[in-house]
Amino acid sequence: MNILYVFDETSEIERLEASLDRTTKKLVLCPITTDQDFISAVVDRLGKEKLEVEVVNFTELFNKTSFSIREEYLRFISEFPNKMTVSGRNLKEYFRISSGNFSAWWFSLLAEKNTLKTGSYSQLSRTLSILDIQEKHSCGIILCDIADNKLYRTLRDNATKNRGFHCRSLRKNVSGSPELLQALVGSSAFLARQFIKMLAIKWRMHGLHSRKEILKKSKFLLVTYFPLIDRKQLKDKKFINRYYQPIQRALEKKYPGEFIWLAMTVNLEGFDWNSSAKLGKSINEGGYPLYLCEEWVTIHDMCFAFLEYARILLRYLRISSSISRSFVYPGDVNIWTIFEKDWHESFAGTTMINSIVNYHMFRRLFGEMEKQTTVTYFFENQPWEKALNIAASERKIKNVIGIQHTTVPLLLLNYFNHASEFKDQDFLQTIPAHVGCVGRIPRELFISSGWDREKVFVLGAIRFQQLKKHIEKEIPWETRDNIVIVALSIELMESMELLSYVIHAFSNQTKFKVLIKGHPALSVGTILHSMCMHPDPDIFTIVDTPLHEHLPKCKVMIVTGSSSSLESIACQCPIIIPRLVSTIDMNPLSGISDIPVFADSPQELRRITEEIIERSDSPLNYEKCRDFIIRYCDFIPDDEFRKRIEDLNKENIHEK
Repeated sequence: MNILYVFDETSEIERLEASLDRTTKKLVLCPITTDQDFISAVVDRLGKEKLEVEVVNFTELFNKTSFSIREEYLRFISEFPNKMTVSGRNLKEYFRISSGNFSAWWFSLLAEKNTLKTGSYSQLSRTLSILDIQEKHSCGIILCDIADNKLYRTLRDNATKNRGFHCRSLRKNVSGSPELLQALVGSSAFLARQFIKMLAIKWRMHGLHSRKEILKKSKFLLVTYFPLIDRKQLKDKKFINRYYQPIQRALEKKYPGEFIWLAMTVNLEGFDWNSSAKLGKSINEGGYPLYLCEEWVTIHDMCFAFLEYARILLRYLRISSSISRSFVYPGDVNIWTIFEKDWHESFAGTTMINSIVNYHMFRRLFGEMEKQTTVTYFFENQPWEKALNIAASERKIKNVIGIQHTTVPLLLLNYFNHASEFKDQDFLQTIPAHVGCVGRIPRELFISSGWDREKVFVLGAIRFQQLKKHIEKEIPWETRDNIVIVALSIELMESMELLSYVIHAFSNQTKFKVLIKGHPALSVGTILHSMCMHPDPDIFTIVDTPLHEHLPKCKVMIVTGSSSSLESIACQCPIIIPRLVSTIDMNPLSGISDIPVFADSPQELRRITEEIIERSDSPLNYEKCRDFIIRYCDFIPDDEFRKRIEDLNKENIHEK
């Protein structure tokens, strides 16, 4: 009998050896790890058992699967709520909000498909990859020795007579966590916190009624996360939003006093909601009209939101068992275990109640605005954005522009929908009237996903203006030093695996130095300490200075999911993307450009890096790098941002 052994770096080979018997003909090893030293140790140990052993390249298969199922997954998510019916109604109708003409389905994590918020798509790709390996090698048993209990339970759920295999864990069986209970407790805690937060912010900001007159006279409402401020400018009593800078400067020039801010408080850079409220009050006193979202939420709204949430919750509890049986992926793959937490969080947790509160907040705010006001926000297709668009549609505010402010990786699925959804009127009210893209490449990606070509326009690279100076001239290869820079992402697990990857790859070498640049939201030192890793300081250096100060001098940049990939291309610094097993490939260049190269293991990463370091000329063509950046990012003057928005307004006025 052929056996598939699924293991990771926490496995103990003794457990496998105790499970083998004389009926074992072939052992197929599936390593869910990039630690090549550990894999080699397992192979060497099993070689003594006189078995036929084959190691599959799981990293490569996992990466291919995550891209190959993309369209199928988008179709599956779009079709499921239409196919499943409850008393003659599909799920969209079943979860329709009583206070508005839309479905709560659109607030769910399932509809959002945000691969940064949840690892469900990654887990699905991992499961399908292992099932493909089992089928290809005709393995009658899957033995799991992995820390990922959810992956084991999913494989176990799919071990049937029809599939021809059994699945067994070599560890003590661990039952799944009570995710529904966690969702219920989380929603209750959220509601209590939100109520206290609302009262405190109203008390600290006060004077909303007197400030409503400013709102009625304004031509633009800019929705932003808060605080995203230029602290240096704030010392001079100037409020500058870091994301909106070029648009803000253009509006201040032509429309002083005629645009306002709506701020969504998030815990950023040492600010909590209390300190954000203090800052918001100070900004208002400095002459910048700014509202915090909580100012527009009333006690009545909170009560109504709770009742609506309770209604949705009860409906969900009645059919959750039916959903668990029906939520089956093409190929008859049982995926409920993977997505169970997403379902509970969506219809019993904070996602739902927060979305309903946001809907009432936006509805109340838009009721005070003139219908011709232009509303802009940073477009990521999150539930709060859908609440905004639904409320705007109900209040007849047509000039809503979602600004695509960063990169658009192919597997960042919240940006994409199956083309069939654009024929659904219910869905259409959840998206903005227009999407303003960074450049031509992102625009074409949206259009290929089903967006109306007339509704997607190139606004310009509001956050990538600094790249323009880097592409103005070629940087000679001989001026670069033997330096490799590693850019970590905002995702903790991804950053941890990448750190382990590069430390295993580059320890015990003297050919080049390695700089590690962490994301501002994560401390590299803290991550290394938690991993009990102490990289050689003669090789590895943690840096805090901006990437653009290093990239013109480096010969290699190593990066996974980060917009800094564009910065590397602009600086003509060769890019290597390590393929990981903890997360899917979220690099904005993957599937878009052939400029980067990929590595499937630390050993391959080292080999590719050394080949580049030892070159006498650059592996990149300057003109190709320059052309790509110009197609991805449209660099325009501040006033052009304003003009492009104004042109859209003229179209909407004409439509009326």
